[in-house]
Amino acid sequence: MLETERLVLRRWEDGDASDLYEYAKDPDVGPIAGWPPHQSIEESREVIKNVFTGREAYAVCLKTDGKAIGAIELKLNGYTDMTDRDDECELGFWLGKPFWGQGIIPEAVHEMLRHAFEDLGMTKVWCGYYDGNTKSKRVQEKCGFRYQWTTQDVDVPLMHEKRIGHVNCLTSGVWKTEERKTRKAQVSAFQVLSFGNPEADTLLIQMVDDHDLEVIENEVSYIEKLSGGQCFDLKAIRVNNWNDDLSPWQAPAVFGNEEFGGGAKETLEFVLGKIVPTPDEIKSRGIKRVFIGGYSLAALFALWAGYQTNAFDGIASASPSVWFPQFTDFMQENEIHTEAVYLSLGDREERTRNPVMSKVGAAIREANNLLATSGVDCELEWNKGNHFKDPDLRTAKAFAWLMNR
Repeated sequence: MLETERLVLRRWEDGDASDLYEYAKDPDVGPIAGWPPHQSIEESREVIKNVFTGREAYAVCLKTDGKAIGAIELKLNGYTDMTDRDDECELGFWLGKPFWGQGIIPEAVHEMLRHAFEDLGMTKVWCGYYDGNTKSKRVQEKCGFRYQWTTQDVDVPLMHEKRIGHVNCLTSGVWKTEERKTRKAQVSAFQVLSFGNPEADTLLIQMVDDHDLEVIENEVSYIEKLSGGQCFDLKAIRVNNWNDDLSPWQAPAVFGNEEFGGGAKETLEFVLGKIVPTPDEIKSRGIKRVFIGGYSLAALFALWAGYQTNAFDGIASASPSVWFPQFTDFMQENEIHTEAVYLSLGDREERTRNPVMSKVGAAIREANNLLATSGVDCELEWNKGNHFKDPDLRTAKAFAWLMNR
């Protein structure tokens, strides 16, 4: 099963027959794609049993009700005439007419392309359309496919006729380039909120989501109290996709179905280019210290950022997701470029039943040892409770420790 913001792409089931018939009977749907309208629910059921059986054949379903409203498939070698290579495949799709014009198929295609290139290791995805199918043509162009050739007199066996066929292709290299452009465009739209005193000589930087923002005022008050009333300028950067924007590299989902996209590099580029002051700005504004921190995955991002640049004077890493695959290996193999790191964890966080996240206790102890042996001024504090207890206070304690050094 695959998921997008609005959709679930899942295997076809016998119970989908009535929903399939509802949309496949429309004469505006099938014929333009090369197959006749369905005549009965029983015919739709037979199609599910005998046609929608490919390893990568999915029903397109809205998350709101889970009903099948279209189909999408990656046809692998042996089931397509567009390629004879195992590392290439053909993409096909259609959507029920009531859902046209809502961006649903481009959304589904985008996820299928990610699946093809990242999960299946494809180097090329082919896609075609018959002359006159302008909707399919536009979807393919919008999703990055590039024109390859046109063939006259293509047999369309289910319609008992010949047509003009157009073939497009998308390579993994082109797709990856476009993905990077898209990610950078999304990163450039990060919302930045300011708290505290913008004239302060201490700059705090924190990646946040909506949950963090709900308690950010509490955090600010805690920082003021715990730092003894020191002035600071807190820049809270609201990310667009928590798992994508803050993960240092791609990794499988740990809970639910949302994988980690590995977009930390682009996020850090935004922080360094838009938030961290230049040497001239530091001089003119009198900034003396720049700290980066956060909670959970944002804390992991802050810790990772300390290995990428010397722009930060300290890292405030509260309950960091150091269970993240291969992260402590990364710490062991690289050199951190900051002088102080605060780490913390709830004393019940490692008691989770999740087999990956339960490693967080051992991982943070190892992280603390690695930092200490490298000569970094490091503090590891154990807080009461699980991961979801007092994130505002825990983050404030992290920043205040750096400010009070």
